[in-house]
Amino acid sequence: MSAVGISQTAKLKESQQGSAAFNLIKKKHLHHGVSQNINMRSSGTVYQRLDSMIVQEYDTINNVWINLSKDQFAYDENGNNVLYKEYNFNANSKKWTDTSKTISLYNGAGLDSLDISYSLNSENRWVNDLKQKYFYDTKNRDSVTIIYNPTNSNGWDPGTLIKDIYNNTTNKDTLEIQYGYLNNEWETNQKDRYLYDNAGNDTVDVVLDTNNGVWYVSGKTQYFYDANGNDTVELYYNTDTAHKFYLVGKTTYSYNLNYNSSQLMSLFKNGQHINGGFNNMLTQWITSYYTNNHWVYASKYLMYYSPQTICSKYFSTSYNSANNTFTLIVDSMATKGATGYLWDFGDGSTSTQAAPVHQFADSTYYNVCLKITSPANNSCSYCHLIGIDENSNVLRVAGFNLVVANKTALSVNSLIDDGSINIYPNPVSNVISVSASEKYTNLWLELTDIQGRNVLGKYVNTNTPVVISDITSGMYIYKISGNNGILKIGKVVIE
Repeated sequence: MSAVGISQTAKLKESQQGSAAFNLIKKKHLHHGVSQNINMRSSGTVYQRLDSMIVQEYDTINNVWINLSKDQFAYDENGNNVLYKEYNFNANSKKWTDTSKTISLYNGAGLDSLDISYSLNSENRWVNDLKQKYFYDTKNRDSVTIIYNPTNSNGWDPGTLIKDIYNNTTNKDTLEIQYGYLNNEWETNQKDRYLYDNAGNDTVDVVLDTNNGVWYVSGKTQYFYDANGNDTVELYYNTDTAHKFYLVGKTTYSYNLNYNSSQLMSLFKNGQHINGGFNNMLTQWITSYYTNNHWVYASKYLMYYSPQTICSKYFSTSYNSANNTFTLIVDSMATKGATGYLWDFGDGSTSTQAAPVHQFADSTYYNVCLKITSPANNSCSYCHLIGIDENSNVLRVAGFNLVVANKTALSVNSLIDDGSINIYPNPVSNVISVSASEKYTNLWLELTDIQGRNVLGKYVNTNTPVVISDITSGMYIYKISGNNGILKIGKVVIE
């Protein structure tokens, strides 16, 4: 589908901007269709996962491609993209630096319901950049998209509303109407009409703009496909003062035909979208602009995949506002017999513990990933976004904690505190004790610092003092376990 409220020339220029092009492609191919969900719960199944995309721009003086930016992607257990981060390339230092990140949240049908983008400001803090909400009809078709712009107070103001109208006989998106928010009202500012071939592929998008209430054709896009239904070439046209079309740019797409969409963990994997698109593994695309009767390269997008085995597992989280702590439960048969764990907390910190604890410094979301290694040296991975709900509500404050527990190693009641177990005193200076009812014996006490490092682990008797005077002052996570698994998890402050 055409770009959001911009001319074909502007679309081509945007396509040279890294994440801007990515958002246009995502809008076009992912939101005009049915559910993007791929069932990834088959343990041992191998998929080709899109890990990163490098954007290059063409140096017309030296006739070489040079690095511009890079996107890195993370997915949930259903193969849905939940996070991508963009980095700019510094040609002098030859290093990649953070510039923006986008989270995507999904509804119960597996459809993208919310995208929130953040950028780094001059103080190196993440601030609001763009928010997009998606609404679907009863057939799971993208019917309304609302785009919000950031305010000076780091809030959101409505900016653009996009409404899609479908032919219910063909199930095709035939008209897209775009509105701008002005003086507390939505005003129509652009229409896109879509034409299809007999195979159901979108072949032409016609863009109409308005001038003093009069609609006129301002541009169009033509689409061309291969035998597999892959979008291979897009041609962009504007109109002159005589309302005649003239060519301004094009995009060409390349694919690896050895992999179809059902074998991919990728943003470009849906073969059921309304306007045709990516039915095989997209490997690159190149944008060019047309000037002086010849084509000039503009940007290149290179896709990098890796084979990925998806664990048959599930994460769930709960948040306790009283102690500002998330509990993340890993429910996975894949963890049985595991020989290695690698946690990536999304803030630059990692842990190799099976059930670590961690404290986050900033009040933002984090994509927490676990990679499990089996005795056969195979691995599988899964990521879970914490710190924000589906409606983008913040669920924690700065300095919140994450406690991990592996459910398969625990009994049904292992995380239930019946009130008979406690740790005292708290705060503590020199010695600490555990109180528990008589039914609990042979208790294991473990203390972990905010970096996930274990500083104490020993068996304790009820009400027997444990010397902790050699432990550095600070906040720690305690975990008390018995024969049936973990009995209580909490915080303790050592003074």
